[in-house]
Amino acid sequence: MSVTDYNARLYEKMKAEQDKYRGWLLHQEPSEILNHTYEYTMREDIVMCIQPKETERQNRIERRQRDLEVEIRVLPTALMALSG
Repeated sequence: MSVTDYNARLYEKMKAEQDKYRGWLLHQEPSEILNHTYEYTMREDIVMCIQPKETERQNRIERRQRDLEVEIRVLPTALMALSG
């Protein structure tokens, strides 16, 4: 098994663990969620650091698509506010 394969397996395992943690966190009280914010953010950063390049590239594309969708929805309202 190559280093790339091990890295991909590690990423998948860490991502699954983080997804499970996120699911648990979303069922907690707001105050408890706030208590875990730093831990959640650090875990996300670690997972992102080991993310395979192809996945990273795809995530950037998907994130940009979501940003554009939001901009398209907000633009008419922003233009009306500026013109009125």
